[in-house]
Amino acid sequence: MAAPPIRCAGLTKRWGAAVGVEALDLDVEPGSVTGFLGANGAGKSTTIELLVGLLRPTAGQALLWDVPASEPAARARVGYMPADPAFYRTLSGRRNLDLLAALHRRGAPDRDMAADLLGLSGRDLARPVGEYSGGMVQKLALVQAVQHRPDLVILDEPANRLDPLAHRRFEELIRRIAARGGTVFLSSHTLSEVEDVCDTVAMVRAGRLLAHRPVAALADLAARRVRALFDTTPPAAVPGLADPHVDGHVLTGRVARADLEPLRALLATPGLTDLTVEPASLEDTFIELYGDGR
Repeated sequence: MAAPPIRCAGLTKRWGAAVGVEALDLDVEPGSVTGFLGANGAGKSTTIELLVGLLRPTAGQALLWDVPASEPAARARVGYMPADPAFYRTLSGRRNLDLLAALHRRGAPDRDMAADLLGLSGRDLARPVGEYSGGMVQKLALVQAVQHRPDLVILDEPANRLDPLAHRRFEELIRRIAARGGTVFLSSHTLSEVEDVCDTVAMVRAGRLLAHRPVAALADLAARRVRALFDTTPPAAVPGLADPHVDGHVLTGRVARADLEPLRALLATPGLTDLTVEPASLEDTFIELYGDGR
C-alpha cells in the first residue's frame, strides 16, 4: 500500500508554554484535495511550516511519503506557497520563476499552463515584481508553487487578494492538479472555496484535530435549517426545534439531521402553508463544531 503524501503522527510544536500544534494525527490520501480549516491561531500555518520543513517538531513526526518532511528527498516532490509570498522586487516575474525552477530537477513543465490559466501574460512576467499588484503577486506565487509539476502542492491561504475571476481560475488550477493525480493540501478562511474544490476537510482547534472527513460527510454533522410559513401566528416553540425565532408569519430554527420529530410536529401544526428544510453548509458545520471559538 502506497505511503500517504502527508502523515502527521503525534505532531507537536511548542515554544515554551505556547502551543502551536498538539499531538496532531492526520493522514492525507494520494490524489486528494484536502482543505485545512481553523480559526486564527488554530495551528494551520504552524502545521504547514512543519510539513515543508521550515520548522522542526518538538515531538511526533511530519512525514511525506513516510520520509521526514525536513529531508531533501521529500521536499523535492513538494510545491509550496506561503501565506505571505515574497519575491525579488527588482527582478521580473519570469526571472523569479526561473531562479525558483532551477532549485528543482523537474524544471518548469507546468509554468505556461498555470500562468495562462491564472491570467499572467508574457508582458506581465516581463515586468519587475515591484510593479505588481497584490493580486498579481498572489498569482505569481501560485505559478511558482506548481510550475515544476510537484506530486504534492501545499498552499497556505492561496486565494487571498484574488479577484472573483482569478478565484474561479484558481479553482480550475486545483482541479487540473487533481486530475493529473497530484495531491493538494490547502488552508483557507473561505469556506465556499473549500466546499467547491476539496474532497476532504480537516479542521483544527487550538492545535488539535477537531474533525477529518469528506466534505459531504462533514456537512452531515451540522443541524439543518428549517423555515416554516404560517397563515396565522406561528407557535413560539416546537419540541426539538433548536434556536426558534418568529418573524411575522415565519418560524425558523434548526433540527438535527436524524431527528424527524420536530418536522412531524410542524407538519401537524394548524396554519402551516410551507415548510423548507435546507441542507447544512460547510460554514454551518464549522460554526457548530467551533462553538464560541475558544
